[in-house]
Amino acid sequence: MKEPIVSKELAQLLKEKGFDWEVRQAYYKNSKESSSWLEPQNHNKGVLYVSAPTLSHAAMWLRKVHNLHIRTNWVDKWYYVINDMKDAFEEWGSETDYSTHDDCLIAAIEKALKELT
Repeated sequence: MKEPIVSKELAQLLKEKGFDWEVRQAYYKNSKESSSWLEPQNHNKGVLYVSAPTLSHAAMWLRKVHNLHIRTNWVDKWYYVINDMKDAFEEWGSETDYSTHDDCLIAAIEKALKELT
């Protein structure tokens, strides 16, 4: 099973927010399809490609670099909570429920990135 990568739009938002980890997948600037590389690299250094991390790598980057921890949970539907690890009382929750874990995690990553200044 192949782990899902972020969409091109989310990859571009990650790049804007400083994502600089090495990954094997990237989007070419004029394509919606991702390409794979044998060796991981930071595709965000240039202008032709944008790095496309897996959903879990994007969530891990938010936790390790920006201290934003994403939790997904299931109670009849998927929902998320984002905790600011620098301020234990600061958190954001999903405003809707999601039918799949991936959709929930994507929404949480988007929300966390938009909260970054």
